[in-house]
This record gives sequence, structure tokens and C-alpha cells, in this order.
Amino acid sequence: MKPIVLLVVTLLPQFAFAGQAGKPECPCIGSSSSDYENLQHDLAAAGFPSDYGIQGCQAYDQGASHPGIDCSDNAHDYCQNQWCYVDTSLCPMNRELRICKKNVQQPEASWAVLSYETCGFLNTYNRYESIYTACVHDVAIGNLDLCVSDMWVLPERALLVEFLPALRHDHFYLVVRKTAGQVSLYDRLTTPFSPFTLQGWMTVLAYLTAVSTVLWLALLCQKQGQYDEFLEEKVEWANLDMEDAFAKLEHAREELEKAHLEPRNTEALAKAESTVKEAALNHAKKQRHEEELEAGLKANKKLKLLQWSNLCQFASLRQNLHLLAGTWYDVWAHFLGQDMIYEGDKVPGAFKMFSLAFAFFSIVTLATYTASLASMLVAERQLVGEISSIEDAIARQYTLCVPDVLRKSVENTYGELKIFSCKEIQLCPREMQLGNCRAMIVSEQIISRMHAGRIFEADCKQNRTFCEDSEGNPRNDCSLIAVGYVLTSVPIAFPASERLVRSLSWASASQHAKGTMQAEMRAHSHEFPKSICDAPTQQRTLALGAEDLSGIVIISGFFAGLALVRFLCTQYYVHKEKQKCREKIRQDREYRRETLEMGLTTVKFKEDIIDLFTSKKYATRAALDIGAGRGSTTAALAVNFAVVVAIEKYWDLADEFGCCHLESNKLLRKDGSEITNIVRLHMDTLLPFAFANLVDQNLSAVVIDAQHDFESIARETFHVLRDIPCCVETIVYHDYCFEDVFQTILWFELSGLLTFQKFMGEPSNSPNCKSVGENLERAEGVAMKVNRRPLKEFHEKVEEAFRGAFTLGGSLEKRLNGTQWLLLSPHSSIGILTIHSRPRLSHLSAAPGLRKNASVRQQFDHLRGLGDKKAADLDHLLHVDESLAKRIPS
Repeated sequence: MKPIVLLVVTLLPQFAFAGQAGKPECPCIGSSSSDYENLQHDLAAAGFPSDYGIQGCQAYDQGASHPGIDCSDNAHDYCQNQWCYVDTSLCPMNRELRICKKNVQQPEASWAVLSYETCGFLNTYNRYESIYTACVHDVAIGNLDLCVSDMWVLPERALLVEFLPALRHDHFYLVVRKTAGQVSLYDRLTTPFSPFTLQGWMTVLAYLTAVSTVLWLALLCQKQGQYDEFLEEKVEWANLDMEDAFAKLEHAREELEKAHLEPRNTEALAKAESTVKEAALNHAKKQRHEEELEAGLKANKKLKLLQWSNLCQFASLRQNLHLLAGTWYDVWAHFLGQDMIYEGDKVPGAFKMFSLAFAFFSIVTLATYTASLASMLVAERQLVGEISSIEDAIARQYTLCVPDVLRKSVENTYGELKIFSCKEIQLCPREMQLGNCRAMIVSEQIISRMHAGRIFEADCKQNRTFCEDSEGNPRNDCSLIAVGYVLTSVPIAFPASERLVRSLSWASASQHAKGTMQAEMRAHSHEFPKSICDAPTQQRTLALGAEDLSGIVIISGFFAGLALVRFLCTQYYVHKEKQKCREKIRQDREYRRETLEMGLTTVKFKEDIIDLFTSKKYATRAALDIGAGRGSTTAALAVNFAVVVAIEKYWDLADEFGCCHLESNKLLRKDGSEITNIVRLHMDTLLPFAFANLVDQNLSAVVIDAQHDFESIARETFHVLRDIPCCVETIVYHDYCFEDVFQTILWFELSGLLTFQKFMGEPSNSPNCKSVGENLERAEGVAMKVNRRPLKEFHEKVEEAFRGAFTLGGSLEKRLNGTQWLLLSPHSSIGILTIHSRPRLSHLSAAPGLRKNASVRQQFDHLRGLGDKKAADLDHLLHVDESLAKRIPS
């Protein structure tokens, strides 16, 4: 505090109000007083003269020596001052500061009170310990008219004199030692959940669970209704398609019956038969599709979604739980992200209202959570003391340093508090550092001076021992911080005499209203104490550090860890499944040697096919083997593909010649098990639309090993490229060393439809495997990649190549259309072949046998076109070979 400045306005004479009997308002005790005789008796019993203090205002102690009082040499100021015992019945006891108990050491007279002031003298025997209270006392007795200082307006001071209007207020805080403010891991982990109580979190969880359940049921109802409508619509269209296909089939049958009535019109009969076959195939496909949709609709109607008892019986329980889990996740994700569940113009109105209610709950709840959590995280960064309130000090039985003038007020407010009195408030920090108390109650001004280092400097100048704390360490007043809120507030004002208080109060209030004091404080702000302590210790900050976010990071990391564990488990499971799959593939590849050695292809050719299609994507796709024969190459394809379609034209000749029958019981793996993923089709691949049944199959690879002339290979390749829209990637050709096969593949490569991928099998030493005029050996087979990109250009290239390949022989085709030919057999049988151009079918019928040892040319020399050249052209055009001739019955 500032030093006291005493302004003596008027110095009254010492005995101005003195009299033999004292002041009228507080007179000395007299013989007429009720306590006179009792006091006289008690004084005599205590060893005092019988008239001691009861004969009016006198200097009773001058040059005398009484029990507890030594004034023999008048060494004390009070020895020559006049005083008397006062009549307590006439002197108001509530003005106790003007009287005192002098002889407190004599219990017999301890009830008596005396006064120096009533005799016009100062009480120097019971001197005020506070110089501020003494100044107020001087104003009260008229020694001074005004005290100018930071004077607290305390109750006992207000009883003595009137004060001017308060200049400001001093706020008192509880000051304790600061701690490191360590926050436990448990506190950091629970902080993100602290904004809501357990009941609050349970309410949020219950609401979101209810929302998820309602949303789940709504989605089930919506999807079920949509699926019913979808199935019913598809069934309706399928019925129409089937009826149309049936009508076309009936019409084709009628045309066929009409054609049978005209046996000579073979052209109409062949056309009718072809139309009936196509109509029957189309009708069968439509009927099968319609039956599948009908079955799906019937099964779907059995779900009975709206029957609550059968709610979980539709589809599968696993699908229900999966949908519920997905819905629950979506609700939580939208809740944490403060998003709308449903957005868009196509969302039904009920769902929009549902989403609006959810959004309102989400934004209000999360806004409350965010604000509360932010305040908690910031509170953690505030300075932390050993205790946070005066109630904690009482509970822990702390001793508090309190200014002596505030002791009574603190005791009255906190009766159980242990108090250590400081003579002056600026001495409380020293007493606390010396260990006399563990906390203190001081004003905000003292805290500012303490943190500015001024109190420490003053104490060190007074005594070097005050530069250390109780443990001998260098004293650090910055370690003392204020905690909690304001404990009390005391006004600061100037005490004034009665004759000046009114005018000075007006002047003070007037200047205060003009802002004079605030202006002067701003002008002299540089003189106010400034803290020398570190800024972080005194300021609160909203910036959060890494340790403040550690709890959130740990919780988030925990869930991320669970996700990582699940991911690793999934990867481990996938890895194990891959190992099992690889092991199965390895076992599948280990065919018996007899299987690998079957057929006309080499073992290496089959192994190369297995290695070419090892990718896991082929495990769900199909492959096509054209010219499968006994199926040895088909077995190699069956290793990696889910389904292999084996096509052969001459399987019905197997019983007669034993060359082309696919015997699955002979296609065995190493463990002796049969290959079960092969589908056998009997088909002439050179017929138009031969691959119509394969359009819907997921074919990825094709092996062509049938006829080895240009037209056969070209037509089979065009069937693959034109009739199968998707998604053949690779075509493998066997007998690549044959000149016709080589030239055909080269032609497709030059057309931009195929590109080289890999040679297959062993190099062939056959003379047929060398280029004309060259000594060049070719590989057994070759794998070609289909160039489908860009798709539009690919289709254009295919059609252009197709027209270029099969328009060269147009004139010959026209000449041969409608002609009949004799086919000879080693069994002396002949066949009559009627040739028709596409789309009509050619017709083959049996004829009587030839005479034994008869010359064919002699017997049929009149037939046109039977020369060597024409016969070769005919064989090339119709692919008639010895095997076909053998089909003619003998």
C-alpha cells in the first residue's frame, strides 16, 4: 500500500474537551454510579489505590508503579496522560474503540473500561497496531480533518468517522502455490465424454438407435415395394415376349406343314425347317426367362414383409442384420458430420421431414457438446493451484495468512478456518514463503505488486533471510497464484471530519463523474506494477497443444486400431484363402501324366495354357474350346476357368471311329478325381449363328483347333468376334505351324483385330510346319490378344474384314447355288448333295450303291463339275472331307 499521508487540517488543543468529569457523552465514573463501589472494592483487592481512576480525569500513572504498570521514571508516553474509568451506563459500548481495558491483568477489575479520549488525551497505552486505523482514529478525535490514503472502509472504522464516496474497491482472492497441473491419462481419456453425463450419453444412444431402427424398417418397406413392382413388371413383359415367341413358333410350324405338302419344293422346306428351329429356340429362351421371373416373384411374395412376425424371415437373417448395421453406421456418420440423412428432389416428403427432425437434434446436440468440450479443454490449460477454493482449505485444514484488520471478518465468515494474522497485508507473502501458512487472502493490488517483484525487493532489503523460502530455496513469488473467484470486496475511501465530509463528498463525486480519476490512472499507468512472471503462468489461452488433444487422439487411435486389426485379419483370411486357392490350383494342375499326354497337343502346350490363365479373375469366367476332340486341351482350360464349353462337330462319329469322344472319366487329376466343370456341346461351328446359345456366357478365352483351312479358321474366328459381344480377351490357335493357319492368323493381325501375345507349346518338326520356300520352324500354337479398344472402331473393323474375306467367292457361290452333287464313299455308297447358298441349308440324302469294280468317271461322266478342280473347289467351299463321306450308310 501507499505510505500514509496525514493532512492536518486543524490541530485542536490537547485539553479542549477535557474536564474533571470527562466528556458529557462518555463521563467518568462517579460516586453516584451503580458500579462505583464494586470497582473500588476490586481495585483494592488487586493492589491498586482505592481512588485509582475513579476521581475524574487525572494522570494516575505519573511517577507511580502499579501492578503491570511501570511509570516510576515516566518512560512511557501514556504515563503523564490523563484518563479515568468511565460510567458504562452512560458511555455507549458500541463505541468501544474510544475506550479500553487497561488493567486486563487483574481479573477482579477486568470488567471495567477506561478512556483517555474522554479526558482529551490520546490512548498510547492501547495504541492501534494498524497505522491506517490510527489515522482514522485521529480524524475521529479531531486531531486531523482528513486522511489521504488507500483506506479500507471497515466496520470498526466506519463507526469512528464518516468516509467520502468510495474511489474504488479492493478485491480479495485466495492465493496458493501453483502446481504443474498434471492431468492423468484417465482424465484425458474421459474429457471427450465429460460434456454429457452417463444419462445424457444414454439418451443420445437411445435416440440414434431408435432412428436407425425406424429408418431400417422404412428402407425395408420401400425396397420391398420397389422390388415387387420391378418383378411384376418384368414378369409381365416376359409373358408378352413369350406369347410373341409362341405365336412366331406356331406360324413357323404352319409354314413347315405347308412345305411338307410340296415335297419337290426343297427350298421352301429347308427355309421352313430353319425358321422352326430358330422360333423354337427363341420360344424356349423366353419361356425359361419367364419361368425364372415367376419363381422369383412367388418367392418374393412369400416374404410377407409387412407381417411383423415374419419380418426377419425374408431373404436371410444375415442380410437383415447387415442392412441394420449399415443403417446404424449411416445414422451415426450423418450425426457426427451434422449432415442430412436424405437429400435431393426425389426423396419422399415423409423422409424429408424425418431428416429435418434428425438434423435439428444433431446440430443442437453437437453444438452443445462442442461448446462444453472446448471450455473443458481450455480449463485444463489454466494454472492449477494446490487447492481451488477456500472450502478446500478448510477441508484440508490449511492455515491461511490474513491481514490483521480482516481477521474478524474472515473468522465470522469461515469460522473453522485456521488463521495466521499478518500485521500488514504486504507482509502476507513473506509469511507464506516462510512457511507460517499454506495460503493467504490478499487484495488484487498486493498480487500485482507481488508478481512485479516489489514485495520481494522490499523484504530482501529489510533482511536477506527473507530472500529464501522455508526450505532455503530462492524465493519465487511467481509460484503464488490466485485461484477461484473474488472472496470479498472492500471499498476504498478517505475518512473526513464532520465539518468537511459534506463538501468533500460533493467534490469527490463530481470529479468521479467527470472521469478525473480514470484519466489520471491512465496518465500514470506506467507507474503501476507490471508482472515479471512468465506470460503463460498468468494468462489464459484458447490454443490447444498436443497433450490437450492426447485423449481425443488416443480414443480415435483406439477405433483406428480396431479397424486396422480387422483389416489385418481380413488380409490374413484373404491370404489364407489365396493360399488354399493356389494349393487347389496347384493340385488341379497336377494332372495324371496320361491326361497331359492325351490328344494331339503336346504336354507343353497344355502347360502353357494353364500358365497363361493363372489370374484369379478367370475363376469366375468361362472358356470355349472349338474342336475339343477327346478333351485333353479342354482339361487344361478347366484348371483356371469356372466353366469350359467344349465344342466338337464329330462327336457322333466316336462310336464308329473312336477318335472324338470326350470321355470325362479319363480326364483325371493326380489324385484320381474327375474334372467336373466341362460342358459338352455338339455343334457345327460353320453354320450361321452357330454361337447364338453362347451369347450370354461370360467367355474370356477361346481355343481353336478344328479344321485347318483359311475359311474354317476365319469363320470360327469371326463367330467369336461377331456373335459373342463380350468379353473374349484371348484366342489360342493350335497347329500354328500349318501354312493355312499361319496365313489366317497373319491376315487377322494385319486387319488390326488381333495382336501377338505368346507362343504356345513345342516347335514342330513336321514338314507341314515350314513356310513355303523357307526352312523356318514355327511353334505348335500361338496366343493372340483381341484388340477391342476403341469398341466402336473394333466392330467396324470386324464387319469390314468379314465382308472382305467372304465376298471373293461370290461368283462361284452363285453358280453352285441349287446344283446337286454325288458324293462317293469307299463303302460303295453314294450321297446326293443339294447345294444352297446362305441362309438356306444344303440337303444330303443317300443313293443306291455303285456296281462293283465300276468306274465312277465312266458312270457319271455326264455330270458337270465333277473334274478335279471343281471337286477341290467344292470341298473347299462346303468342307466335305472323308469323315463326312463315311457318314453315308453303305
